[in-house]
Order: sequence, then structure tokens, then C-alpha cells
Amino acid sequence: MNGVSAPSVAAKLDVQDVACELRTMLASGRTEEAVAQVVALLSQLMESNTTLSLRLAKALKAQFGRKSEKMASGQLAFLLELLKTPTQAETGDPEAATPEAQAPSRAGC
Repeated sequence: MNGVSAPSVAAKLDVQDVACELRTMLASGRTEEAVAQVVALLSQLMESNTTLSLRLAKALKAQFGRKSEKMASGQLAFLLELLKTPTQAETGDPEAATPEAQAPSRAGC
């Protein structure tokens, strides 16, 4: 099964009732009234479809959309400091090779 249910019996009856009413209007010469009824029903369905489409798009975005990973400003500053720290290959200094020698203390973390 694909998760889509068949229309309910009540919905089928409603459609049959609308069809019968439209036939009655057309048979009695109330063509403009029948057209107005069809246009009103179509407008309702289009509005409902738009609402449901927007809800679906929002739900899909919430479920599968991009997620931003939050980082504490202290962690970001630490990372940036590590990136600015020269390496041993760049300076020739063995002390510069260890990030611990240059990085700020992270006591309490």
C-alpha cells in the first residue's frame, strides 16, 4: 500500500450530490448559477490545495532541510587561534609544532 487512502464514502456521496444538483440547475435553465457553483467549489479546492502544499513543504523542510550546527563563541575563537598558530614546518621551531604550546588554556571544560 502506498499510504494514500481511498476517498471516503461520505466524500463520494458529496460529489454525487453536487453532480445531481448541477444537473438539476442545468436542466432548469439555471446555467449561470451552475457555473457560479462550480467556480466556488473549484476556488475552495484550490485554496485548500495551496494550504496543504505549504504545510507539506514546511514539514519536509523541518524534517529534511538544512540544519545549522551551533558553536559556542569560545570554541570558535579557540579554533581560529589554532588556525593562526604557525606550525613547526613553517617556523622551524619545535615548540611551534604543538598547538598546546600556543593555544589558550581551556581549564574548566
